[in-house]
Amino acid sequence: LEPPQRPVLFVGNHQLYGFTDLPLLVEGLWKQRDIYVRALAHPTIFQVTKKGEVQGEGLLRAANAVGFAGRDGLNGVADGALLPRLPPPPRLDPDAPEAAMSTLSFVEFGAVPVSARNLLRMLQRNDAVLLYPGGIREAFKRKGEKYKLFWPDGDNASDFVRVAAKMNAIIVPVAAVGAEDGFDIALDSDDLMNLPYGLGERVRDFARRVPAGRVGEVFVPAVIRPVLPLPRYYFCFGRPIDASDVDANDRSATSAAYAEVRRELEDSIDWLLAKRKEDPFAKFVDRVVYEAATNWTRQAPTFPL
Repeated sequence: LEPPQRPVLFVGNHQLYGFTDLPLLVEGLWKQRDIYVRALAHPTIFQVTKKGEVQGEGLLRAANAVGFAGRDGLNGVADGALLPRLPPPPRLDPDAPEAAMSTLSFVEFGAVPVSARNLLRMLQRNDAVLLYPGGIREAFKRKGEKYKLFWPDGDNASDFVRVAAKMNAIIVPVAAVGAEDGFDIALDSDDLMNLPYGLGERVRDFARRVPAGRVGEVFVPAVIRPVLPLPRYYFCFGRPIDASDVDANDRSATSAAYAEVRRELEDSIDWLLAKRKEDPFAKFVDRVVYEAATNWTRQAPTFPL
């Protein structure tokens, strides 16, 4: 796909486990808006296989991936060659089963390891980029934390705003709800790390060996059980924020913009949670009946806007 006139940074909230957010959003933007979004993904996606092969090694070389968030920060991000543009995703029939992103890897869709430097290099190319600032902490929520954001605090928290401001990007908050109502947490990370008989220590040892996407994160996924029938998923694109109006060198300005993006995302989540109560096809059976009556050619409508 041709690059947009200006770079766009989509900023979303991770739902439980995070395995529905990225693929559904990337696939939906590609099929419905012809926008090729490249995600900043956790380093575990790019792990070495049992055969000693790096998943997506060729694309990683093409992406010139360097380091993970928390290691390189923004030091020297303006130096070095631009990120070579990866080929577009396969030009499949959107209605064909093989067009689903679930049949393709994140790497095939242009994902690269999350880092401030990779973000800057993609925005330099006018790419559309997808970022989840909450990272693993937000994806591996604990009990009682449904739909909460866990964005970092501190001096470097607003790095993605600084990068967006440097590249005159447009930041678009993207809220998602539904997935966290489809699962109950049986054991969260705290429960697992405190298991008796040495089991908790084994869990902590596993977490220490997982490459970090952010300094201090704990890679311990919760033990979950599904709630049937699975709920409907909803997405909301919030008010765009023009980062070109932000002085990238002014910490107070970038911190204020960071808070604005977070507030817009939280408001969009709250709006979705309220509006979905008006959805006449919120129940799984009602949607199936409606879509079957159209010979599966139409998706059941949702709440009025």
